[in-house]
Amino acid sequence: MLPCFMFPLAIATGNTFVLKPSEQDPSSTMRLVELAHEAGVPAGVLNVVHGGPEVANQIADHQDIKALSFIGSTHVGSLLYNRAAAAGKRMQAMMGAKNHCVVMPDANRSQAINNLLGSAFGAAGQRCMANSVVVLVGEAREWLSDIVDAARAMKVGPGTQLDADLGPLVSTAARDRVLRLIDAGGKRGRQADG
Repeated sequence: MLPCFMFPLAIATGNTFVLKPSEQDPSSTMRLVELAHEAGVPAGVLNVVHGGPEVANQIADHQDIKALSFIGSTHVGSLLYNRAAAAGKRMQAMMGAKNHCVVMPDANRSQAINNLLGSAFGAAGQRCMANSVVVLVGEAREWLSDIVDAARAMKVGPGTQLDADLGPLVSTAARDRVLRLIDAGGKRGRQADG
C-alpha cells in the first residue's frame, strides 16, 4: 500500500514511517527494511504491518497517522483516498499507471529492444514502473518485428532458475487478469483491422 521507496525521504525529514507491503509479495520490501535497520535506523522509526484491506483501513483511520501514500489499482486507491480524506489526512495516490517509453529512430537498436523487454517483463510486469506502452517514432517503427521476436525468445521459468528471463505471475488471479487483457487486446486489434 505505501511505497517502500518513500521511507528514506520520510525518515530524513523527521517522520516515522508505517509501511504496509503487498500481501502477495512482501519479501523484497522486508529485505529493504532489514537493511535499513542494519544501517542504524532506530527501532520504532520504520515500522511494518502486514495484511489486506482491513489493515489499510486501520492505517487510514488511525488518528496518529497524518499522511498516506499509495501505489496500486485505481479501484483500491480511490477507496483509500476517500477514506483518508474523510479522516482529514493528506493523501497521495498513484493509481493505474500506464508507463510510456518513447523510442527515437537514432537509438541503439539492440540496446533499446533489450531495455524495452526488461522494462515490460521484469518481475513478470508486476511492478508499478513496468512499461506498458511503447511509442516507436519514425524508422524505429520498423523494429516492431524484432521486438516481437525477442519477446517470443524469452525463457519463461521459475524465479529460482537463473537463466529464466521471465518468472511466474504472483497468483492465479494475476494470471487470469493477464489472459483477459490479452484477449481484450486481440479483440480490439481485430476490430480495428476489420
